[in-house]
Formats: sequence, C-alpha cells, structure tokens
Amino acid sequence: MRAAFGLVGLLVTIGIIVLLMRLYLPATVEANKKARNEVSQWAGQDSEGRKAGETLKFTAMRRNDGRLSSVLVDKIASDDPMAAYWGLKTNDSIVEIEQSGLDFSDMSDDDVKNFVLQAFTRRNKLVVMRDGQKIALPQAPVKKDDRPALQRQLDNISGAGSR
Repeated sequence: MRAAFGLVGLLVTIGIIVLLMRLYLPATVEANKKARNEVSQWAGQDSEGRKAGETLKFTAMRRNDGRLSSVLVDKIASDDPMAAYWGLKTNDSIVEIEQSGLDFSDMSDDDVKNFVLQAFTRRNKLVVMRDGQKIALPQAPVKKDDRPALQRQLDNISGAGSR
C-alpha cells in the first residue's frame, strides 16, 4: 500500500512538472527568440549570422567643398540585415543618421560605412531621400488584418443602415 501511495505521489509530481513546462515553455522560447534577435543586431548581424552591410555598396555624395552631403545606396540585397531592419533600398540616399549629434560630413568613405554599421547595431534611425521625399527609417510596422475578407466587409457595413 505504501508503495502505491509513493508511486501515485511520484506520478502526480511528474504530471505537475510536465504541466508547468507546457505552460511556461512557449513564453520562454519566445523570450529567447526576441533576445537572440536583439543580441544579434548588437553584434552587427541577423539572427542567422549574416553580417550586416555585406551586400551594401554605396557612393559618398560630396558637395563642391569636398564635404559629404549624403550616402547613395547603390546596391543592397533584400535579405541584408540592414534592409530587413531599416527597409533600406537601392537608390536610397542617406541624408541623416540619428546618432548623438555626430556629423558625417568630414568622414572618409570607410568611416561612413562603419558609421552606418554602428547606427545599425545601436538601432538608430536613418533619414533617407526616396523618390524625392524624406523618409525616417525604420518605419512603424503596418498592422496586418488577419480577418477574412468577408468579415472585414461585414464589419465595415455593420453600422451603415442605422440612423
């Protein structure tokens, strides 16, 4: 009889442990994924280990006095971590980097690339000229509406007939 109570107690304890693991494991995995993404960006790479800026090719646009006015992105792969985080595209012209008041107008081309990489690791914002408009990057994510199309239509007309 004692053995039966001991066995039941052991099984109940194991059941409770399994239940707690099922409750807390998804939250732990999600927190781990978020932390890995942040740490990867601090290291200058994405979550899969690709280095940021590997595919970035740019031209430093200089004024007549030789000072840097902007950085034209000649080429960047769509899966580059900088493209994924900022939404940076080919032909964007970086005109401003939010970074504690530093001015990149007197920098060399190599310094500018390092400056942009440093801004990526610190999650700074960029201001780019795209199609003649100044755009701050990264832009706020667009909320995706997962409702079916019919449900969205019904929700839009639900108050249409009331007076």
